Amino acid sequence: MCESWGASGMIGSHTRTGSCIYAKKDWDGFYAACGDDPPIPHTVELCRQLLGDSTLPYHLNTVEFWTGRNEDVRSVTEQWLVDHVGKDGTTRWPVHECVLKMRSKGDRRRDHILKMEFIDPLDPPDIIFEDRSTVVQAYRERGLTVFQVAEGDF
Repeated sequence: MCESWGASGMIGSHTRTGSCIYAKKDWDGFYAACGDDPPIPHTVELCRQLLGDSTLPYHLNTVEFWTGRNEDVRSVTEQWLVDHVGKDGTTRWPVHECVLKMRSKGDRRRDHILKMEFIDPLDPPDIIFEDRSTVVQAYRERGLTVFQVAEGDF
């Protein structure tokens, strides 16, 4: 099973960075503060469960993180994933073994356009977890299975 998880809004909350995008679309401020986003416990736990399900064959546990964040914050995003998804109190999950797809520096296209380019047409994900309604709709129009994990009308 190949899963795609968004890093922002699905496993990390926008409670600290949200004011940057909801009030005036300050994406630079949003990206700069992304390391401070608190985890969303139930979605982090679901991600850990799917990653660590030993009843599934290894090849079914491929996880990719797709985010609208840009490459400027790759190291911050990777560290956030290690700190919040990669620890469960007893083990460390090797986040460096997962794919992290991000927008290129300076790319300001809308997520529902950008994230469609992340899909490998020969090997699309089996499950996608997404919060943005426009992105969810675009995935579903392509026949993909999507779990919308939050209201994403922003």
